[in-house]
Amino acid sequence: MSIGVAAHICAASPGGPRYNPNMSEEQRTSYDNGIWLCQTCSRLIDVDERRFSVELLQTWKREAEEYSLKRVGQKSITEHERDKEVRAAYGQGVLEQAKGSVIAGDSISKVIEGYEKNLSELDERFLITVDKASASHTIHRIEAKPGYRPTINLLVRNTDSLDSLRRFQEFGESVQLDGDSFKFEGSKLFDILPPGRGSLFFRGKPEKIETYILFRSDRSGDDCELAYFHSNMTSGSKGVSINGSGLSGLFTLKATATQDEGTRLNAKYSIEPWLGKRLDKLAYFPKLLKAKTFLEKHPDARLVIEFHHQGQPIIFDSIKYNHTGFKNGFLESISIIDYCRAIAENFPESLIFKEYAVSDREYEQIKRYYSILKGGSFPVNEGNQFCEGDLDEGMETSIDYWERAGEGWLRCEEGPSENATNVLGNMVVAPPMHAVVHRYSMALFCLLDGKEKGKLSFTINAVKDSTLEWSFDKSRKWFLL
Repeated sequence: MSIGVAAHICAASPGGPRYNPNMSEEQRTSYDNGIWLCQTCSRLIDVDERRFSVELLQTWKREAEEYSLKRVGQKSITEHERDKEVRAAYGQGVLEQAKGSVIAGDSISKVIEGYEKNLSELDERFLITVDKASASHTIHRIEAKPGYRPTINLLVRNTDSLDSLRRFQEFGESVQLDGDSFKFEGSKLFDILPPGRGSLFFRGKPEKIETYILFRSDRSGDDCELAYFHSNMTSGSKGVSINGSGLSGLFTLKATATQDEGTRLNAKYSIEPWLGKRLDKLAYFPKLLKAKTFLEKHPDARLVIEFHHQGQPIIFDSIKYNHTGFKNGFLESISIIDYCRAIAENFPESLIFKEYAVSDREYEQIKRYYSILKGGSFPVNEGNQFCEGDLDEGMETSIDYWERAGEGWLRCEEGPSENATNVLGNMVVAPPMHAVVHRYSMALFCLLDGKEKGKLSFTINAVKDSTLEWSFDKSRKWFLL
């Protein structure tokens, strides 16, 4: 059985680790220049003399001797006896706490201190402290003790985690690995961790940089700002990465710059942060509606993204970076949501934005409802037939009146819809609608055979300047299924 080996603090001969030429031969071979270590540590201190300095080894020697002197004449206890003493001390502490003779804060701090000490003793290379603790989780800070540069193995179990770690190495981007995707080896400290529990974070050192997202029109010389926020810029072995999110996640950006691949930018717009919110309380919607109006007024406008780093702008212009999809998707979604918000105003309580899945038929119906709610007349193609029917008995004498009626207006009524319309996840039934036709032609005719032979009928058709004005029946309510 090996109980350790004697090692030199300062080498006994020139060229050895920590050799001191000012020491005498007697000093080099004296007890003061020796330290008792295990075989592994005796080899480590000779391999890395920068890490294991004379001062550090002398501190180890002094602390070990002081501890040993305190134990002289004392009985060593077995592991069973130690556990028994711990249980007794714990029970005594609980009893004193119940009596009120111990301050709660002191007891808690001592428990945490003992917990940290117990973990730190599992591996002498690490110092463990508790950063934060709650009923659901505990955050531990694991640091190398002075003089140690511990090495452990991280085993990664899937390719996604490897890709994330590669991004951390190459661009300094922060990484979070779930407990099932990794395992530590090389320390007893990690053997006590339950498998598959917790998460592992790798954090770079991000630098905050100002970020602007805007639409720019060269024809008018005007800009429309979409968002302003701060992005995080990190760097690694391969290049620079910029990641940012603005307006509570409605806009996200990711830019990378490398010497081999040049510069890349990915800009995304998502309505997901609005899901589950009231349609009349969507954050930033008025600002984005203003941007939609700007795009409709300036069709040439394009997406421009500016980063400002140390007073210098880094500009990504979609003349080079094609973001037509971003622009079109933004226009379409803001338009649909605006239509639905107008419909939601007809309910005593606002509708909830439940989903963003609109079919072509639903889109046309929602757009139609919006147009009717906003009012106004709509042109109708010449020759379009509005309606047809039969004249009641006795009305034949009024033919002269009907011939002049095209100069006035005609009121029609459409019954309530039998089918509900999906308005962002809300099944809505609209009330009946009224239509007023301005300027039309009326054709009178009668059938020459059949049961209806001789009965006077008519058709109403659009003329060159015909218009149609729709409105909802205000005496009827909207329904939410």
